[in-house]
Amino acid sequence: MLTLEIKSVKTDERHSVEGEEQKTERWLDVEIAILEDGSVIDERRLAYPTATSKEDLQESLRQFLETYKSDRVIAQESAKVEEENKNAQALNSELSGIQIT
Repeated sequence: MLTLEIKSVKTDERHSVEGEEQKTERWLDVEIAILEDGSVIDERRLAYPTATSKEDLQESLRQFLETYKSDRVIAQESAKVEEENKNAQALNSELSGIQIT
């Protein structure tokens, strides 16, 4: 079972200069871990506007986890198809030209 754990939520900022104007951009830097049966399998850092509410952040992370799960299923299915294709290619190489009597 996959779960998402919030490791930290920090405010971060970047300073830039555009012409004569100095800009400061601020955001929430959210560090998360994806766990499978209690073991970390992936870590990510996500950025959110500083005005994001707790509820909105939790909902967004819930949606992120659902998308992660869906993408993982698709990747696993693709890997299975790729393995089947390799098997078919191997059989083709091994059996092409063989005569059976």
